[in-house]
Amino acid sequence: MTAAIGDFGISSMVTPTARRNYVEQRACCWSSPEVLEREENISLKADIWSYGVCVWELFSLGGEPYQDQNLPSAGELLTFLQNGNILKQPELCNNMDYVLMKSTWNLNPEERPSFNYISDWWAVYSLRYFEPGTSDLEDNNNYYAEAAAILQ
Repeated sequence: MTAAIGDFGISSMVTPTARRNYVEQRACCWSSPEVLEREENISLKADIWSYGVCVWELFSLGGEPYQDQNLPSAGELLTFLQNGNILKQPELCNNMDYVLMKSTWNLNPEERPSFNYISDWWAVYSLRYFEPGTSDLEDNNNYYAEAAAILQ
């Protein structure tokens, strides 16, 4: 399976001014706080933040990030995030998945997980989750300790 993310031609369908307004109003929702402060701060750790937002979108079945916050500008989103606010746990997301999502939204970029860690986490999680009789992770307290030990 392959997934591709893109703007699906939006950039060719609108004027430069309209495109800039769209970026300022909506595209900032996937940006990490350090990128919202300065675009030059784009890094792999900033991509980790964006990845977490994409995972949130999957669990919210395509919901728009921060839609319920009515944040019209990147500056307001930055303040919202710097005050310790994050996206709420989607209804279809279990606690373990949300723990991973929240780790991608750490305000300190150096404390965000690496993509290698995330890949290992999903591999361990999926193996355990799909074992017969262990699909209800909320009832399996040992799972959390086992996953943490494997990922150390």
